Amino acid sequence: MPPLIPDHPPGTSREVRAHVDVLIAEEDRSAEVGAGIVRIVAGLVLLAVGTLTTVTVARSDEVISIHHYWAGALVVGGFIVSGLTGAVLARSRFYRRDLAFAFLALDAALVGGFLHLNFESTGLPGDFAAILPVVWLVPLFLTGAALRVRPGVQLFGLAAFAVVVVSVALAHGTTDPDSRASIAGETARFFGPQPNVMRLAMLLLAGSLLVVAAYRGRNLLLRALAETERRTMLTKFLPAEIASLVTSAAPDDLRRGKRQAAAILFIDIRDSTALAENMDPRQLSIFISAFRRRVTRAADQHEGVIDKFIGDGALIVFGLPDPRPDDAARALACARTLLHLIDRWNQKRRFDPPIRAGIGVHAGEVFFGVVGDERRKELTVLGDAVNVGARLEEATKTFGTPLLASAEAVEAAGETSRWQELHHEPLRGRSGAIRVMQPR
Repeated sequence: MPPLIPDHPPGTSREVRAHVDVLIAEEDRSAEVGAGIVRIVAGLVLLAVGTLTTVTVARSDEVISIHHYWAGALVVGGFIVSGLTGAVLARSRFYRRDLAFAFLALDAALVGGFLHLNFESTGLPGDFAAILPVVWLVPLFLTGAALRVRPGVQLFGLAAFAVVVVSVALAHGTTDPDSRASIAGETARFFGPQPNVMRLAMLLLAGSLLVVAAYRGRNLLLRALAETERRTMLTKFLPAEIASLVTSAAPDDLRRGKRQAAAILFIDIRDSTALAENMDPRQLSIFISAFRRRVTRAADQHEGVIDKFIGDGALIVFGLPDPRPDDAARALACARTLLHLIDRWNQKRRFDPPIRAGIGVHAGEVFFGVVGDERRKELTVLGDAVNVGARLEEATKTFGTPLLASAEAVEAAGETSRWQELHHEPLRGRSGAIRVMQPR
């Protein structure tokens, strides 16, 4: 038999499903504790009110006898013990999700027992079940069942309480209209079959609404958990800003992409081939990871987005998902931070020869969106501005300097006084001339 609602939203990955199942199980435990507390509180309130009314208003001619008071107190004690047991089990290693059904069945049985005692003590026939206070415990316990956010449990509770209340009422018999009138006087018309069926219908409708509420709450919880887990998984591979965009944007919008202004920073470690020759694979992995941590730290500090790592290099973009006026300034500041972090790295590890890096920074228009085919897609930036940034990084080898920037980036950052022109010729692979700047 298929579940009442899907266990997971469509398209959820196996890893996400497993994590969502763990979170739902934890929520079920917490809800069972809450339902137990509801039973304890209900039992204590009933015990207190029953004791107070028996002591203060009971007389020898009252229909409520001391015998039935103690019987009722015993049933109410069952609510308290039931709630305490459920709360304790929910926090122990003996907890099972199916215990919820067992406790609901016990609650229904206790309500039925209490209702029977009410009929016995008052002498009323089953027609008058609606006037007995214990009947109105049913909505309270159904609400407690809704805490579990499990529609199946809620449906079971609704059916169990309905069957118990109707069965006990029928067991105590019904009356003819004349007898009913003599018992109820002018209110007799409110206890006939039609009004009682209406009360039962309203009770069932109220319980059904709680089922719907549980359904909607659980569905919302599942979707929220799955969405959160998807975003968490994406941020392992994408920056948080881009992961948020991927999970919220329509696939067609990402595929169409958009043109926008951005600042581009390329960084690459110099002479990495020679470094790799002197390291075993594990050492090389540790080295690359340490380099990438420093790149990530600098990018985070200046609110840049790491588009990709390329071996021992990286592409950082400033202005994603939306451009900002200070994109170029942040890119240049990030470049200086990277050089500072690499200097400190050399001082700490005493590399021989020291680690050197080349950085190129440019500002211009890029395409931002998804590229690739159905087998492999990539969210990235493309365009001439990206190519210029890469060529500037390569040019640091030619000019023997760790940092170069285009005049466009320097002017956009408002740092013309801090830079000087080094070159005004086409870069490799590009026909148009670029004004290449270096720090003063």
